[in-house]
This record gives sequence, structure tokens and C-alpha cells, in this order.
Amino acid sequence: MKRISRVSSFLALIAGLVTLVLSIEKSIVIFSLAFLSVLIFTLWLIFSESILPFRRLKKGLKLMQQRISEAHRKPDLIVAFDRGSGILACMLAQKMRIGEVIVLDRRVKEDGEVIVGDISTLNNDKLDNRDVVVAKFHLASGRSLHKGLALLKQAGLKKEPLVFCLYITPSARKMNEWKRVEWIYLHSDIYQTLGGLPWISTSYDIR
Repeated sequence: MKRISRVSSFLALIAGLVTLVLSIEKSIVIFSLAFLSVLIFTLWLIFSESILPFRRLKKGLKLMQQRISEAHRKPDLIVAFDRGSGILACMLAQKMRIGEVIVLDRRVKEDGEVIVGDISTLNNDKLDNRDVVVAKFHLASGRSLHKGLALLKQAGLKKEPLVFCLYITPSARKMNEWKRVEWIYLHSDIYQTLGGLPWISTSYDIR
């Protein structure tokens, strides 16, 4: 998408220069209109590219809300297992007026093992009768999601949580373990998307 936009901008500029040269010979009015049109079109291409991740995020939250309603669930708690997913969880909670969000810390040990939260973190939260939605920004290997769901079950969650993922890789979508995950966008190049969302973007969120 970024490459297409750059090529389009380049072609627009060339076309604009040619139009300007031809217009000068005819009329200063035509010259001014042509220049203004090229300028507006070029700025639109640049601006539309920069806001694309935000538009996807806004649409994704709306689709998540719709699918939760279609599942006839009334969640009272949203849980996330990393910072980026925590931001997504808070946005979804605000949109659906859900009063509680839990974001568990995620860390990677030197040997590569992923650690999500701690059982003591959830000891004071009675999860047995809660209707939980798990929010994930991006699902690739699923290591943090696997550990996080296991922790919720260990803490006493009885009802199967709804798991929503904004982005999922083609390989993760084919994994049997994640067949039940509701996803919004299929995307293999998450780095491009994260580049447009600097408040989410770190290597911490995409392991």
C-alpha cells in the first residue's frame, strides 16, 4: 500500500508539471487551477496513507462490538496480555461501556520463554462468574495468548472467554489452536501497520 501511494504521488507530480507547462501558454487562471488540483491530490494521497491504520482500528473496534452482540454475550471484563493489546482493550471497553479492564504484564526470559502475568495478580479478582473478552492486537505465534488463557483458567475462570484479535497472520489462522479466535484483519506485515500507530509500536508486542 505504501509503495503504491508513493508511485501514485510521483506520477501525480509529473502529470502536474506537464499540465503546468502547457497551462502557462494558455492562461494564468488555468495554470492556477491546475497547480491547486495537483497539490490537493498529492496531499490527499499522503494524508490517506498516514491515517489508514487509524481507520482500520476504528472499523475493527466497531466490528468487534457487532460480533460480541451477535454472540449474545454481555461481557463485564476485558483482559489483555501485553501493552498494545491493553490499549486496544481499553478502547473497546470505552466503546462498549464495560467498566473493568485487566492488562497483564508480558515479558520474555533470556531463553526465549514468554511469561504472562502472575496468578497472584488475579487472586483478588473473582473470575468464576465473569463474562470475559480477551483482546489481542496482533496474533502471530500465539505464545502470549496461550499462556494468558491458561492463567485465566488457573485463576478460576469457568466460562469460555471470547477472544478477539485485530490482526492475525496467515500461519496463525491455520493453527487448530486458534480456530476459535475472532479476527478482523489478515495481515502478514505487522511492522508496516505498527509504523502508523507509534503508541502501540514496540518489538514487545509482536513476539
